[in-house]
Amino acid sequence: MNDLIQNTTKQDIAQIISAANDFAQDIGALPVSRIKQVWDGVVTMSQQAKRFDSANSDAERADAATWFGEGYLILSAGLPDEGRSEQLAGWGNAREIAKLLGGPEIWPLRVAQAFS
Repeated sequence: MNDLIQNTTKQDIAQIISAANDFAQDIGALPVSRIKQVWDGVVTMSQQAKRFDSANSDAERADAATWFGEGYLILSAGLPDEGRSEQLAGWGNAREIAKLLGGPEIWPLRVAQAFS
């Protein structure tokens, strides 16, 4: 886990945000996105990905990347625990996003490492 944090670069963060945002957009196309919290997470991630791409400084990029991770937390907290297939509930994509970010406690550390 320490290597994951210490070896994170600015380019890694950019690639992770791009890939994770693609997964989030896929969730946004599912019926589960009608759940307000899920939709809010998808929108937050999308907005922060755009903000990251258009940032003029490392401080802005780091802030957008941090809020991108917060968007994932919003999205994943809104996903239903039962009553739908995993595919329709978005959990497959949510797991892929979590793998990319490294988890909610790791992502802020990776961002801080990359932009310090």
